[in-house]
Amino acid sequence: MIAALSTGQKAGLITVAAVFIIFALVSSFVLPRREPDYPGKRMGLFIGACVVLFVAMLSAVVIFGSEPKEPGARVAEGTTPLTSTSSGATTPAASGDAASGKALYASKTCSGCHSIDGTFVAGPSFKGLAGSKQTLADGTTVTADRAYIVESIEDPGKQVVKCPNCGPPSSMLVAIKPHQISASDANDLAAYIESLK
Repeated sequence: MIAALSTGQKAGLITVAAVFIIFALVSSFVLPRREPDYPGKRMGLFIGACVVLFVAMLSAVVIFGSEPKEPGARVAEGTTPLTSTSSGATTPAASGDAASGKALYASKTCSGCHSIDGTFVAGPSFKGLAGSKQTLADGTTVTADRAYIVESIEDPGKQVVKCPNCGPPSSMLVAIKPHQISASDANDLAAYIESLK
């Protein structure tokens, strides 16, 4: 997660954290040595400073830790064309940027379970996945087309691949909760997976 932040976001978080930590250290170790009854009569000022710094730290995490808006992403009604998935649900039409998907593969820690070289880690490899036939845990077979891949990223427990070494229903559910990955990110990841022939 930290690796996915820009340099400016990291600098902002570090600056606010440094101010908070310096205040805590000075008020805990330096000032009580100089004034044994610290904060004494200035208790209200001390509590106010603590509250302000606490709120500043939380705000910094929310502001600097948020993902930047994707260029061209639209939220308005009817702006994203939809396609049907193998289960009849609708998802955004096939699009996506493989380069962004590659970055997401690293930042969302997909690499911890899915290799890109054909080897099995904790889940199936992404190499050669796109277009392949997959047997699901319920015994049915599906083609790993764009709709299936996007749906599996957005809702990992919906159509689980049969995998004796993968653990309970879907070990991906431990790391990724349903709809935690946005449709845009899922399409970028799918585009990257499609590039791994």
